[in-house]
Amino acid sequence: ENHDIFNSIYPFFKGFLYQKNSIRKINSDIRTAFEIKGNILFFSSARMSLYFLLSNIKIKEKKYVVVQSFTCGVVINSIIRAGYIPLYVDIDPGNLGTSFESFKVLYKNYSDSIRAVIVQHSFGIPALINKFVEFTRNKDIFLIEDCATTLGSKLNKTVCGNFGDASFWSFDSTKPLSIGTGGLLSIKNKNLYKCLNSKYNLLPTQSKKEFIFFSLCYFISQFCHKFI
Repeated sequence: ENHDIFNSIYPFFKGFLYQKNSIRKINSDIRTAFEIKGNILFFSSARMSLYFLLSNIKIKEKKYVVVQSFTCGVVINSIIRAGYIPLYVDIDPGNLGTSFESFKVLYKNYSDSIRAVIVQHSFGIPALINKFVEFTRNKDIFLIEDCATTLGSKLNKTVCGNFGDASFWSFDSTKPLSIGTGGLLSIKNKNLYKCLNSKYNLLPTQSKKEFIFFSLCYFISQFCHKFI
């Protein structure tokens, strides 16, 4: 229990220490720890990273985003808020992730209007992401990995989050790596990253007061949790 209390307090102080580090060092540390090959951007939440991505890869004729029905509600909210219509597929009973077979059936009816498919790695179990990679290649379907509930899981010795065109992680209090709040977006294509990064730099940033407030909220909630 003493270790649990320490682990609750540690991120609070670590955040202040990291403020003194350059963005380049933080990016490098995260990419190394997560074994991410793509370039990364940080957000206040994973849902915001997904919304930002979908909002900036729009193609007029393609209005659908495929997602499994067993997912967090905020994923659906992000899809709709970005101006798309969600198309639901079943889960794969073998891994509880996005079913490739269900996606293939759906694709037959919506082949010309699907902009992206979100493949979810549920509870640290890799989905059959390699099949999605092969199927979507040359079809102008953007492949997104939902890594919110997985961290470091591998398929064929490759870490999840390195297969798709983009991937996102969550740092929410219910996720494998929790710092109270936050999200991470990884983009594989360098040209797309440059385009997104230019728009990302125009977004408002968190003030020091907001940082202290949210850090204190996280610290208090985690510390009290040990005694309730």
